[in-house]
Amino acid sequence: MRHNPPFLMRKLACVGLSISLLLLSGCGMVLKAFKPAPPPASWIEPLPSAQAHDGKLSELKNWWQQFNDPELIKLI
Repeated sequence: MRHNPPFLMRKLACVGLSISLLLLSGCGMVLKAFKPAPPPASWIEPLPSAQAHDGKLSELKNWWQQFNDPELIKLI
């Protein structure tokens, strides 16, 4: 069987063009950026004074005990 170089070149060009078009079509499917709404003001609260540590690491030594959760204490 004899190969025809012009036929092979056309076939490769068609395959290359098809692949290029498929890849470029993905660029047209970009979704618009979604910016979530800010959280309601009722969700944001300052820490109670009982939990404040004034920047002292010694007061953070047993931080998990302030939650009074036996499961958390057992895990830690």
